[in-house]
Amino acid sequence: MPIRNKYLDLLTSIGIPGILDARRNIGEENELMRLASLNKVELLYAQLTQSKKKESLIQKYNETLKKIIEISNGFNDNGLNYAIFKTVKPFPYTPSDIDILLASNNLDRAKTILSHRGYNSIAKDMFCITMY
Repeated sequence: MPIRNKYLDLLTSIGIPGILDARRNIGEENELMRLASLNKVELLYAQLTQSKKKESLIQKYNETLKKIIEISNGFNDNGLNYAIFKTVKPFPYTPSDIDILLASNNLDRAKTILSHRGYNSIAKDMFCITMY
């Protein structure tokens, strides 16, 4: 089956809110799950198809939300202006990272706040710090 048809199967499996109702595609669930993962809709697909991976993906999603709250609380408590972007979507989604936009003059303070919460800096350039 051409890859285009597999993407169409995935799309019809998850639907498009207000346009196309979701329907469970019985065949090739492993391949569709792989495509869903590549397109960052793995949790949505797992929920709609009642996949075995659903519970572990929900747990990862909840852990990410807790981290977002923890980071937000730290920034709020220290008066930092910031915006979390590209991380929370209008559908069930498990992000691979948390993107935070800060003014450049707050970058070092943000790094200190995150370091005190157990995050380590693994890369830094003029406009970005990657922490884990």
